[in-house]
Amino acid sequence: MQKALFVTIIILVFSVTTSAQECNEGLDMVNSLLEKATLEQVLTNPDAVMDEFNTLKGSLSNSLTSLSFKSDAPKLLFINGKQKRGTIKSLKKRVYITSLVPKESITITIQNTQHRAGAEVVICAHDKTGATQNMHQFHFTGEESDQTFVLEAVKGKIISIAIKNKEASEKFEFQIAAF
Repeated sequence: MQKALFVTIIILVFSVTTSAQECNEGLDMVNSLLEKATLEQVLTNPDAVMDEFNTLKGSLSNSLTSLSFKSDAPKLLFINGKQKRGTIKSLKKRVYITSLVPKESITITIQNTQHRAGAEVVICAHDKTGATQNMHQFHFTGEESDQTFVLEAVKGKIISIAIKNKEASEKFEFQIAAF
């Protein structure tokens, strides 16, 4: 089972492209997590979800030590309101995924801390049947400092947030939170 999850993560890492983002780019990783996670586990033992995620991510990082994109592995975003800081180098992408959403709606906030233009955000919801829904797509123009996305009817789904820096010469610095 871990080998199948490892192969899925490898496929996800190699699917990074320079074209417009789509929800299906992270679908394999999300499906792997959905196989292991249950809504009850998220509510009663969220640390187990984190441990499993870190094990998968650690296996991927160990196997990719010689490759420059090992830091592109997806990161877990807890639905607890705590902000995570991030920096995305030029023409790179960062993907965050949540555990199963335990309520009907959640809010995702992304702060563009340096008011830079060129970052594209795609937020998707993935359910246990394999269906994927594009919930929001947004391009930072540099004029806005933060963006809030309210996602409705997402109970029992995993949310993926892909942020791609489309600028060739600038880093994109941000903060992200889910609550």
